[in-house]
Amino acid sequence: MRMIERVLKLARVDLEDFQRDRALLTKEDIESAVRDAHDFSVHRGLQRADETDLTEIVRQLEKEFNTYVGPGGGLYNTTDHEPWLAVKKPNIEWRFWDRYRRLMIEDEGRPAHVFDKSVGVITDKILDSLEDPTKEGKWERRGLVAGQVQSGKTSNYIGLINKAIDSGYKLVIVLAGAHDSLRSQTQDRVNDGVLGFNTVDTFSGTGQSPKTGVGLKSGPFLRINCSTTVESNGDFSLSTAKAALQSLGGDPVVLVVKKNASILLNVYRWATELAHTVDPQTSKRVVQKLPLLVLDDEADYASVDTSQRKLSDDEETDPSKINGLIRQILDTFEQSAYVAYTATPFANIFIDPKAKHSSVGSDLFPEHFIVRLPEPSNYSGPIRFFGLDEDTDLGLENVTPIPTLRYIDDHEPWIRDGHKKTEIPEDELPDSMQMAIQSFILSTAIKKLRPIKNKHSSMLVHVTRFKDVQEGVRRQIEEYVEEIRISVRHEDSTNPESALSHFRSLYDADFIETTDIMMKNEESRTECMELSPWYDIVNAISTVLDDVQVQVVNGSVKDSLMYSARPDGLTVIAVGGDKLSRGLTLEGLTTSYYLRASRMYDTLMQMGRWFGYRPGYLDLCRIFTTSQLVTWYERITNATAKLYREFDIMAQLNKTPKDFGLRVQQHPDGLMVTARNKSRNAQSLRVSFAGTQCETLLFDTSETSRSQNWAALDDLLIACDVKQEVLEKSVVSSVKAEVVLDFLSSYAAHRDAGRGLPKPLIDYIRQCTHLADPELENWTVLLASRQGTRSERTTSGKKTLGLFVRAPSPLLKDQVQASEAGRVRQSKVTIKRLVSSGDELHPLSKGSEQWDRALGWAQERFDTGQAKPGTSRPSRPSAAAERMVRDTNHGYLMVYPLDPQELLHEDLLQDQKSTTAESTPFVGFAVSFPHSDNGLAVEYQVNSVYWDAMFEDDEGEDGE
Repeated sequence: MRMIERVLKLARVDLEDFQRDRALLTKEDIESAVRDAHDFSVHRGLQRADETDLTEIVRQLEKEFNTYVGPGGGLYNTTDHEPWLAVKKPNIEWRFWDRYRRLMIEDEGRPAHVFDKSVGVITDKILDSLEDPTKEGKWERRGLVAGQVQSGKTSNYIGLINKAIDSGYKLVIVLAGAHDSLRSQTQDRVNDGVLGFNTVDTFSGTGQSPKTGVGLKSGPFLRINCSTTVESNGDFSLSTAKAALQSLGGDPVVLVVKKNASILLNVYRWATELAHTVDPQTSKRVVQKLPLLVLDDEADYASVDTSQRKLSDDEETDPSKINGLIRQILDTFEQSAYVAYTATPFANIFIDPKAKHSSVGSDLFPEHFIVRLPEPSNYSGPIRFFGLDEDTDLGLENVTPIPTLRYIDDHEPWIRDGHKKTEIPEDELPDSMQMAIQSFILSTAIKKLRPIKNKHSSMLVHVTRFKDVQEGVRRQIEEYVEEIRISVRHEDSTNPESALSHFRSLYDADFIETTDIMMKNEESRTECMELSPWYDIVNAISTVLDDVQVQVVNGSVKDSLMYSARPDGLTVIAVGGDKLSRGLTLEGLTTSYYLRASRMYDTLMQMGRWFGYRPGYLDLCRIFTTSQLVTWYERITNATAKLYREFDIMAQLNKTPKDFGLRVQQHPDGLMVTARNKSRNAQSLRVSFAGTQCETLLFDTSETSRSQNWAALDDLLIACDVKQEVLEKSVVSSVKAEVVLDFLSSYAAHRDAGRGLPKPLIDYIRQCTHLADPELENWTVLLASRQGTRSERTTSGKKTLGLFVRAPSPLLKDQVQASEAGRVRQSKVTIKRLVSSGDELHPLSKGSEQWDRALGWAQERFDTGQAKPGTSRPSRPSAAAERMVRDTNHGYLMVYPLDPQELLHEDLLQDQKSTTAESTPFVGFAVSFPHSDNGLAVEYQVNSVYWDAMFEDDEGEDGE
């Protein structure tokens, strides 16, 4: 151990010197430094280290030095605000912040340069966007911090609390979700990162040292008060607070509370009773000269006003309870700051920035700033798990997902989609669940053999929101785990049906290949390790089986996951529902089994507890879910990436939060990520297609739909008066809007086609054609036909078209599900891209005035930093530039016939009694809209008819 520590220390010093001149170090640089440090130590008399130890040192240093943090953007409204931190920073004693920083670097192992950039710099920006707490008079600030699920938002706001206290904020209220389990977990982190003591031990009077976290770091004793604890009855209590916190304005006070109406009302009563005056003009209580900071965790949940919007400017509607109480607390303090933290910020952006109530003040729109937290390169988020499609206009590169997804298609006999709370599972666990449990036990055993700091291992089972069903699932899993225990202890391991034989098969067929792939991938290699040999894993499996617990987690602290009580490691299979979907962290999560089919995209992202950091065991992680859910995750990942890219561009252009809110509301992808279920505002969303391109990427595979779309294409060819018998790529100009509308109206789209759904496109086009100054009356239509292919089809109108080949999504093989008769049932197929390269520019004539304008626009975007990093200055217009300069009265439709050979499973072809040569082609279309300032948009009542028609609402009963 002494040799390893010495080599690590010496190599780190050399690399720190080397890195001053370089952004990233190569693996060869690190290996050379480790080899030099090792040889030097041997020369000094220490015993040589094993090659495996040196390899691990290289991996650890590679992760430490090559973890980088991307840029974090921000939108700021500086009206009536002067940045203050730069001037005052040198004179502030950063005592709370300093000990928190030392805890995270020295005890938690965060690389200093990563922590300083991802937390230190960003919290400075946020604090500077708040008001100087020493500023006299009345002020308020409202902002939002957006960060990916499980990406480090808690570390950020713990850092912000420390800096706020150092700079002079006297009362900090943390709104920690709506459930006891999350509030308890947040309290635990506040104890460790801010207070330095366990409040339970402080109040119990046991005489035991309550010190924890930052309280164990060297330095002066820092006085701070808190009356809330981690226990189930540890939320804010009026009587406890009156006894423990008898004044405000002296030592700082931190409270961690639920978003509960009675709790928040008591906080309001306590604060105003301790210190307030009465405003003679309004007769409202006012707390003066006591700067308040409210941090709202999971701010898109419970905090957003769900009441009906006011009908006119003269009417005033009382806000929903939680929203109203948060606003009342803020409005009562003369000096207040509110910071919302969330991974899905779009509900907050949709808050009416003008909403104000006479009793509780302004709504919680982040008027003054929105900050996007950067993700360190070692973060495993939606893009890493589900991939990303290329978007050259926005500078998004294609990302291939890591091979951790495993598909479920056998759950229906066990737990059917849309089941009721009385349907307790009785059939045995499906094979996919048995494999998931085996995978968890095996991954935990392998993990135990690795030098990993986090000793906890968790499995998430999220298949129902109903408590009784959860308990039934827990019982079944516990019985199955016991069966495995008995088999491992007593059965002959050479028996092919024994548990150990199944583990060995899983190890050989799955784990070896997956780890090998990820170790060869530069993006994931530093988060993985080589597998241990099987003979070592066998013994570890027995240990894991002795330790594993199966636990229901559905809200209360009693059944929450108290990892802090098990410092040596908790091994748990957590069965839960909605309470696992909001903020609760599953430490050491390796395996997820997820069936909950919520159609609400922001809810889906919050349910993805597998996002986060998996240092040293990313290759052991598995996500078991359905191909339907993966399709939805892919879609929301792409939609969110595009919106965040636009956020970054707007940040470069110094736009404000209001500007971004308007952009989201007018963006088709905004609808996808902000659609609300029935607990959300009934306000309508207006979605504009101006300046966008929408294409079909998901198709209904049924012969009926394909035949209908093939007929629609035939009718379009006739309407466009195409003369060719054997069609080449044909571009037809001056086509009337009604021809395009007829085609879209005749097209049969899959209900999950998203931006490829015809109805919203039809609605938008019709609105544009009925303007006083009409738009989209004339169209260019590209009727594509592939040349030089053997795959051709002839329409009933005697036109022969060459079929295009489009590769299906890698999920195709997993979208094929076995029916009860053993036949294949494939209801849909997904492709990555429809439009052929260069086809978007057909409305432009090269060398024309429009061409030059479009090229100038694209080059200006590049010159102002809006293009993809690493690209060269464009020499031809982009598709976005073409849409920007095209006349507003000119639309563009592209239609492609697609070869079914690559897209249909052979069993489906047989089932339809057809061959590939005879099977009806798919037809895909793309609609490209010119930029327009007409302000028109398609209106949707998000929680009503339109959304229910697109996605069947499954949120009917309250499960917990």
